[in-house]
Amino acid sequence: QGFVPGTHASTFGGGPVVSAAALAVLDILAQPEFLNKVTATGEYFREGLRQLQARHSFIKEVRGLGLIIGVEIEGDGVPLVDACREKGALINCTQGNVLRFLPPLIVSREEIDRLLSILDEVFKEK
Repeated sequence: QGFVPGTHASTFGGGPVVSAAALAVLDILAQPEFLNKVTATGEYFREGLRQLQARHSFIKEVRGLGLIIGVEIEGDGVPLVDACREKGALINCTQGNVLRFLPPLIVSREEIDRLLSILDEVFKEK
């Protein structure tokens, strides 16, 4: 059985501290330089994935916008997700054959490079 009215509450939900924090986050997200960095980081990530695509023929398509990225592959993506997890990278698979990447907006290029290296290792083992 799921939650029923009265069994779950939020002591600080909507309070002044939480509201101030939410407004601060929105202020940062609205800054053009922040969004420009997210756009550039997403392009950097997709370019790295396209380089993997050039080396691994089972990658059919790299697509996305910003840091919401999908890599369509031939075959089942679940074993790749499992192998990545064993190497310390958490990724997702949707539709059975689309590897989905949704990193935090503050992901660094070094973190992306680390993931690309893990993906390359896993793809070589496929």
